[in-house]
Amino acid sequence: VDLNLSCLLANIDPQTMKFRFAIDRERDSCRTPRRNSEIDANIVFFSRLRVWASQVASYLDHLFAVSRSHQNLDFAAFKNTSKLFVPFAPLLVSPTPPASDTAVEGTANPTLAALSDNAQKSAVIIPVGMINSFLWEQKRSISEQLSALVQLAPPTGEGSGVTTLAEASLALLVQHLNDVGLLFRKSVDYIEKMLLDQLEAAVGKNLTPTTFSQYMHFHQMRLFAPQFRPKPFCHAIRRPGHYPEGLISICPSNAIETPILSHVRKLGPEEAGPMSITLNAATQLFVHGDTFLHTTVQHKFAASSAERLSLIARARQFSSFVLLVGRIASADQFDPSAAILIQNNDELQIPLLLEQISTPKEFDDAISSLSVEQQRFCKAYRQLQLQSTLFGLCVIQVKPNLERLLNLPVDTLTKEISLTQDIMQLFIKYHVPSDLLSFDIERHPTADGATRLSAVKEHVRALLDVIAGRKTEQIKQAVQNSFVEALSSNQATGGFSFVAAGAPNQSNFGPSLGFGSSNNGGALWGAPAAGGSPFGGSATPSFGTSTGPALAPPTGSVRVATTAAATTGGSSSTSFNFGPAASASTSAVSAQPTLTPQFAHSLAESSWAQLPHRIDRCLFALDTDSSLHPTIIKLAPAWNAKTQASILAAPQTTVLTVDHQKTERQCAFDLLDALSRSGELPLESAEFHVLVAATHAFDHTLIETVIEQNMNPIDKIERSLLVVASCLFEKPIADLIVKEKVPQVAYHSPKLVASDS
Repeated sequence: VDLNLSCLLANIDPQTMKFRFAIDRERDSCRTPRRNSEIDANIVFFSRLRVWASQVASYLDHLFAVSRSHQNLDFAAFKNTSKLFVPFAPLLVSPTPPASDTAVEGTANPTLAALSDNAQKSAVIIPVGMINSFLWEQKRSISEQLSALVQLAPPTGEGSGVTTLAEASLALLVQHLNDVGLLFRKSVDYIEKMLLDQLEAAVGKNLTPTTFSQYMHFHQMRLFAPQFRPKPFCHAIRRPGHYPEGLISICPSNAIETPILSHVRKLGPEEAGPMSITLNAATQLFVHGDTFLHTTVQHKFAASSAERLSLIARARQFSSFVLLVGRIASADQFDPSAAILIQNNDELQIPLLLEQISTPKEFDDAISSLSVEQQRFCKAYRQLQLQSTLFGLCVIQVKPNLERLLNLPVDTLTKEISLTQDIMQLFIKYHVPSDLLSFDIERHPTADGATRLSAVKEHVRALLDVIAGRKTEQIKQAVQNSFVEALSSNQATGGFSFVAAGAPNQSNFGPSLGFGSSNNGGALWGAPAAGGSPFGGSATPSFGTSTGPALAPPTGSVRVATTAAATTGGSSSTSFNFGPAASASTSAVSAQPTLTPQFAHSLAESSWAQLPHRIDRCLFALDTDSSLHPTIIKLAPAWNAKTQASILAAPQTTVLTVDHQKTERQCAFDLLDALSRSGELPLESAEFHVLVAATHAFDHTLIETVIEQNMNPIDKIERSLLVVASCLFEKPIADLIVKEKVPQVAYHSPKLVASDS
């Protein structure tokens, strides 16, 4: 059984033969009195010493077991180390000048330990005289116990048996070595435990990642200048001068009322340019509006996952908007992976999945040994990953775009709740062309707002009447078919039974509007009452009468033939005229001022689309710890939706699966297709929110980071926040923070300030 004593002998001065041990505080590996290379080396040595002592003790136990049969000895006393002094104790002393290499005053014992050169420069150290007293007490107790073994074990010599004084002394010493190694480990661990107790006493609570996140919110507000402070990711959806239609926010999943903080930079429509959205292979629409660039830095510690986030979207009562979520494919191309119409107190919660990719330095180290062609491939794929970190939200308001589509004055539909709901149903559920509803501005350019609105109402009422008539005829036909089947069954069985189970329910015609039942007050969910109209008056449409000036009958017409019930033996037909004619749609749009899409807007010309790449380059130069990971945000497969069947009904929570999401996406795309005349009319009253996320990952838990690594995580996350914010605002870091914090940042992160110069 061997034991390497190099670690122990390296601490003995060969000139004076005194024991000298010191911790080099200048080394980067020196974190705390417990976490440094010197203590770690001694922990390894004493662990091996205990293993060696246990192996020797095991051999002696086997030897003693053999001796028990013919030697009447007190074998338990050979391993009794209760009276032996172990010279290890975790002590903290007040700052005093270092003592000299002498023993305690009044004793004549020579010194066994001396101060190292580094220790002599320290103002906080246990007096060396106390250390020598400990060592002499250990030596005295060992000598006394060995002397006592003389009375318990036979002397070493021929004929004395298997167990002698030598074996008894060895058993006592190896047990003492095991105690020494164990107490050494407990002592250094106790020092670390004492640091933790002091930390918790200072902050007044047990530190957790949640409490640390709360502090970082507070810290960011104090660090940044007022104009650059992060803001909660919660935005009201509104037109200027109007009450909000709803709001969108990104919040922790366990605290949906507390949005995350993000730095925000607003770009106007002229600066950001129009964004194109592909609805299908034949339709591409262009959206104009403000673009909001957001950056957020999340953090995670070992043994705990990053904070789970959720996208929250809420709509007010009698309000609606379309939400699209996806990727920014390029500076002028938005690729939505999900879309949904949110209206009438609906609340949607989409869990977000955060996928971290390698840091710039990790990526550079990984490809350093690859060939040139392999590196080119990896770098190209890295560009795709960075572009995928542009998480995009697009919010399109319905009412303003409906007004532009129907050639109505601004704010005409603000209080027309039932009309708005009916028009949306015609677009989504029945796929009615928008030309059948819009006002013919070309024929009547001077018509006032009331006249235009009245004409649109008549168009909507006429279409609803046609649809209601078709539904009624289909129901009659289904009932008749069921009656014929019942008669046939009666002839076969000799009895009679009429079952109208084949009659379809009116609510089964077409997809749903939005992801819940609407609680509008108009004719949205059924046919008008017999002899009535969705807007009152006679069920027969009349386009020549209105409160405004008389309008000439439009030339376009649609003829719908309906088949009467088979029992009447006849048929009937009904003619309805709709306007404006489809041929006049292009000229009607030209009368409305619109923005022409700019196809020359490219990625190279747009600095904001290069934001992830700029951040990546800055992190490579300034993230010395290589801890900040670019993060890709994805949508979870299951969403939670809260809807109300009616105004007085209690909200119901449902889970939207992937199939439901596809249905809602198609409904939203159908509405956008109608609002834009299949891409011909650019959409306005919209806004884009582009979020670039990064995650600062620590290799240890929060307590291990602060206590064991002697690292302040606040400084590390602060550096990440400043680098990302500087790339977003394209300003020096010193301009982003309050002046009082500049010296502090320069001290903890000198490379940040140096990069500004």
